[in-house]
Amino acid sequence: MAATGDISLAQDRVAQMLADSAAFRTFAGVATAEVARSDAIYCDGLPKPSGREYTPAELEALRPFALVFTETDDGFRLNCLAQGVFQPSGRIIVLLERGVPAEDEDDVAKLDEYMRNSAGAILDDLTQMSGQEGYVDISEIVFSGPGRVETKDVQDMGDFQQMFLQIDWHN
Repeated sequence: MAATGDISLAQDRVAQMLADSAAFRTFAGVATAEVARSDAIYCDGLPKPSGREYTPAELEALRPFALVFTETDDGFRLNCLAQGVFQPSGRIIVLLERGVPAEDEDDVAKLDEYMRNSAGAILDDLTQMSGQEGYVDISEIVFSGPGRVETKDVQDMGDFQQMFLQIDWHN
């Protein structure tokens, strides 16, 4: 289904910004924006698992990826600029996740530096695209992370790192 309306269009445009970001494609290990959109960027949820829940192998096969969704508590606003004139704005969350390379699993500093460097490069790309045709106009981005799955959950989910981008936008 194609995105329509301000809420869905904003989310779709952020997903496209990620796909068009060379830094995101490097993070995801894909060559083109088309492959990024089909194989590394998911909106609202990951593809369905083969069974009731994901297996660690299924999750590992999906990583690295971006999960793009509209913030549930403050995801969309209409600000009145003048009588009958409203400006849409909102908040999109991007979860970036990657599997932990086995050769680096004990080097937390190296793992976290890679994630921060990747986030910085992605942010540079997003801010360059902001406001251009087909993209959202970003008013603020907040970075959170990186974090790593708790050791007790590795058996069920695999070993991975995550970071979040909170993207506030307006038209």
